[in-house]
Amino acid sequence: MNIQKEIWLVFFLLLSIGLIAGCEGTTPHSASSEIEPIDYSKAEAMNKRLGKGINFSNSWESPDQTGRGCLDSCLNNPIRDEDFLIVKAAGFNSIRLPVRWALTASNEYPFTIEPARMEGVKRHAQMAIDLGMPVIINVHHDTELDTSTGFQQAFQELKFTGIWIQIADAFKDFPDDMLVFEVFNEPHDQITDDILNELFATVYNIIREKNPGKTITFNPNGYGSFNNMNKMKLPKDGNLIITGHYYQPHSFTHQGHGNPCGDTTWGTPPDKLTLKKNYQAFVDTAKKYFPSLDGGHIPLNTGEFGVSNNNSATHCDQGQVLPSDKEKAKWIQAVMEMVEGAGMSWHYWGFKGAGGFEAYNKTTGKWYQPVLKALLPNSPSLTP
Repeated sequence: MNIQKEIWLVFFLLLSIGLIAGCEGTTPHSASSEIEPIDYSKAEAMNKRLGKGINFSNSWESPDQTGRGCLDSCLNNPIRDEDFLIVKAAGFNSIRLPVRWALTASNEYPFTIEPARMEGVKRHAQMAIDLGMPVIINVHHDTELDTSTGFQQAFQELKFTGIWIQIADAFKDFPDDMLVFEVFNEPHDQITDDILNELFATVYNIIREKNPGKTITFNPNGYGSFNNMNKMKLPKDGNLIITGHYYQPHSFTHQGHGNPCGDTTWGTPPDKLTLKKNYQAFVDTAKKYFPSLDGGHIPLNTGEFGVSNNNSATHCDQGQVLPSDKEKAKWIQAVMEMVEGAGMSWHYWGFKGAGGFEAYNKTTGKWYQPVLKALLPNSPSLTP
């Protein structure tokens, strides 16, 4: 691509953001002005349908060993047709389908998405829907956008919007009550709150142009932290959900993933009190900044939560161990009580091949029973 064309495209991006964000009907809903309650009944109905869900992780969002993209098999973890039947039989209501679109999309306008990737994601979404399981499709691990600055950041913003134009068009005929769009997974690094809110406004309008009835979810800045909800500016639309991620404390949940090993227990009274305070703060923030007509708040979804266990012991030094399935389940059960007590839908990270976070052993073809029981106490897939 020549530099003149790049400059023109970036100019077009900046102009588009300014125009789109100011369109009628997209006035941001935030704390900077008087907040009017919104009727979130449409989003609440969708959130109820999402219910108890699971992530099909480390598949469509994974790079190969060279850093380039492949289809859904980069980490030797392709999504199999039977996977949908397995999670359905266990009692899960919905599936979150993370997708790393940008890695293999063209770097020239209109940033064409790899056809095989698009068709594969559409096929998997349809398989879930055919089983009566709603699907969340997102833009996952857009590392180039997260880490770029200056001219390159503006270019990646343009690519991001180009990708969403294609996604919105490709899924426009999927049923509104069975497919949800998640704009941007775990924004971080160079993505400031102002940039993120501009992207929210722009992509919102792109989606709404061809998908007026679909629910849209927004992930706060700082790797999807609920703590940053107060910095979000969302359109005044009653069909929106805020989705956040919860992995606290990282010293326990991410052992062997850039954190020391050996903290193998969790569940003291102070641990549980901190968890309770955190989720109460999330609800209070939602009520304050995104109130609903019924006295509540915008619907919330815990789109990722999980804890690594001894399946990742190779990440630790010799002699060190990670939490047992029993200790892992203790944390999950406590989080579940807070999530469901707050009326949130949820999606556990993840199903299989999730680097120690998985709930299902793809080698043995069996669920990790303590984990499944913590997630779904009445699951038909629990063994006596």
